[in-house]
Amino acid sequence: MTQRITEAKIKFEREIRDPIYGYIFLTNFENEVLDSEVFQRLDRIFQMPTAQLVYPSAKHTRKTHSLGVMHLSHRAILHILYLQSEKRQNEVSPLCWGEQVVTKEKEEGLQSFDQKLRAKWWNDRKPEKIIQSLRLAAMLHDIGHAPFSHLFEDVCKHSKIKLDFKGRKRIFNHEIMSRKIIEEKESELGLKSPFSSRDINEILKKRGKAPLFLHELISGAYDCDKLDYLARDAYATGAIEFGGIDCERIMDGFRVVKESLCVSLSALDALMKSFDAVQYMYTSVYYHKTARVFDFMIDDALTKIPHFLTDIVSDVDRFLKMDDHCFLSEARKYAEENPSNEHKSVIKTIDDFRYRRKKYKDIYSHRISIDLLIRPKTEKSLKRIRRTLKNEAKNLDIRVDFRPGIRAVGIEIEELPTWLMTERIYDKSDGKLKTLEDVCAAYHRRLTQYMILFRVYANREQLKNDPTGIYNSESKRVAKVAKDMLNEIEKEYKSLRTR
Repeated sequence: MTQRITEAKIKFEREIRDPIYGYIFLTNFENEVLDSEVFQRLDRIFQMPTAQLVYPSAKHTRKTHSLGVMHLSHRAILHILYLQSEKRQNEVSPLCWGEQVVTKEKEEGLQSFDQKLRAKWWNDRKPEKIIQSLRLAAMLHDIGHAPFSHLFEDVCKHSKIKLDFKGRKRIFNHEIMSRKIIEEKESELGLKSPFSSRDINEILKKRGKAPLFLHELISGAYDCDKLDYLARDAYATGAIEFGGIDCERIMDGFRVVKESLCVSLSALDALMKSFDAVQYMYTSVYYHKTARVFDFMIDDALTKIPHFLTDIVSDVDRFLKMDDHCFLSEARKYAEENPSNEHKSVIKTIDDFRYRRKKYKDIYSHRISIDLLIRPKTEKSLKRIRRTLKNEAKNLDIRVDFRPGIRAVGIEIEELPTWLMTERIYDKSDGKLKTLEDVCAAYHRRLTQYMILFRVYANREQLKNDPTGIYNSESKRVAKVAKDMLNEIEKEYKSLRTR
């Protein structure tokens, strides 16, 4: 009885003006979470920590992004529940439930939310509790981001820095840390009964007890996380031509079959446009040639102080005190207190970063197409080129940069072949799920090939102060070798594709 009364008291009591959606509304249960110190830390974690040095207006934070994902997740779940429940359609007018388009013909083959699901987690909860739990999960999905977000994670991955969660040590990533914080800091987050950390984490876990589609709304091949960050990042940078997407059309295409999130055939064009937008945003914004210079500088500094990162990751309380504003100061202080030649370079790199003194200069750039079917071979070839270039640069300090794992689709690249063979496109004309290749072979081919940037950077000071010309000579030789080797790879792949 107490639970029913508490759930019935869910009400919207606060609104926040948002440049993307107009207003985002918060319930009384979310309001306390928003005002908690744990969540407010996200207001000091930048969404684009280095790209903002190229796009100065892009100073939005993980906090605004998290609220945006919560807003879209709510919009998406309401659409799914109403569309796939005849009971709700008969009992509640769309004017009261939300703007919905429901055709006279029933869409066959969809999950019916008038019956019980396979997931007991769902069946034991009233709809309002499910929706509120999803909103809280979306709101808190990024709570475990460290300062400098993915740069921090990359260093932890290369340095094999682990965190302990439930007695199991795993390489640090923000998703595991998010669940750890939600569980261990439940009271500090302001979570109140009947909503618990367990409910939220069962959604955030990939194989949690909640139905899979709830997880996929937040973290999946086409999720609300990506829809928000594309729209928000494009708006903040002014790069609408690269990241502009029709998120409403995509969400209107969401369907649930066998507790998995699918997309209707009618929304496929908008969905593919979002996949293209990810590629454009990476090549033009996230991996802008100057933004990557600052990425390298942060990487250079953090790689030399792994013990500092280990101390942060190992202590949740200390982790939650770290944000983009204080992190570099703490890292610099650590280097000063533990003097060594390497740590002196850490101090210099941090100072250079703060005052936007670029350490590297791009000397060669090449866009190369990666074929998913021969990706391992491609990656092996690119690594061979990197080794060759480093051998060519006998005196010049260079960085060879390529990322063969950029995810246009929101899953790991290694999982993409399986996803492409999975039936996730819903065709309402016959009520059947189909693979992407079944409905559009051209779209399927597009996703089996994606473009990455291959760049070579050199130490700017060496090129600038070069009385003998040795560094600039090596720079030109390295660029020529890179060009020749990449052209050979492309010739080889072209012959493979035309066989």
